[in-house]
Amino acid sequence: MREDLYEADLAWLRIVAATLSWKENSQNNNEACLKRLYLNYDFQRTVMDSAERKLLEALKVIPNPNSRAQGFNCLISMRRCAERPVDQLVRGRDLLKDEIAQHQKAAKEGLDLFTKEHLEKEIEEAYVNDTVKCAVLLMFAELGCRVTDLGGMVTDDKKKAEAAESNCFVIRARDVLVIRRDYKTRKVYGEKRDIIKGKRGKMLRRCLQPMVGGTLIRLKGGSMCPKAQLSARIRDITGTNATTLFKSWVNVCRLAGDLDGIRDLAYKRGTDLQTVLSYYA
Repeated sequence: MREDLYEADLAWLRIVAATLSWKENSQNNNEACLKRLYLNYDFQRTVMDSAERKLLEALKVIPNPNSRAQGFNCLISMRRCAERPVDQLVRGRDLLKDEIAQHQKAAKEGLDLFTKEHLEKEIEEAYVNDTVKCAVLLMFAELGCRVTDLGGMVTDDKKKAEAAESNCFVIRARDVLVIRRDYKTRKVYGEKRDIIKGKRGKMLRRCLQPMVGGTLIRLKGGSMCPKAQLSARIRDITGTNATTLFKSWVNVCRLAGDLDGIRDLAYKRGTDLQTVLSYYA
């Protein structure tokens, strides 16, 4: 964190607080918000001197939309008092309204959904620090899968995969073939085969490589995870549950107006579109 820039902005924020007669609680919240931004984003200029697009990038590090709205309000107040442009920031704050409404709805249901930025950041960080977590998160992002979908063996031998009766994650030259034979709606949709390729496919291949000959989900001691314990183990690995991850990816598509994206997740999951729209969107 650039301490010189942070201290300059903090000093200006306190002048703004006095000018606008903020209550102590509001000032403390805005100071905490400013510090969070500096701790999570590499500012090269003060808030006053930064381009608005850079400030919009900085605000993306805040996953909770309500907290992000506070960040918008803080930066807008700081810049308005300095007579700096705020048009892009105001538009960005306005675009948050739908996301906040969905977040509040989810909170009432006891379910805290993740934003696209948060989900992708989790994948990128796990890719460096925790390849098992990364592999699990990639499966949810690509396939909208259920817990039981992740039970199965990892192999680079196509013949073994074809002969198996279980789910298989097949590492191939340029992608990963996911074969699901054991999942909730198998009787309706039959065996499912999906190919994960591109950047995510490359990441998944690297994550799965050390697991060849074993299973994706294992107990902490390294032994194979029984089906009955998959849900708890996935929560241990990801810090959340399968329903939250699936709803979050559906919500990412919904906020973007991407019905085809929701349809694709529903198809890969093995669920009809109307069920996803009714219960997960």
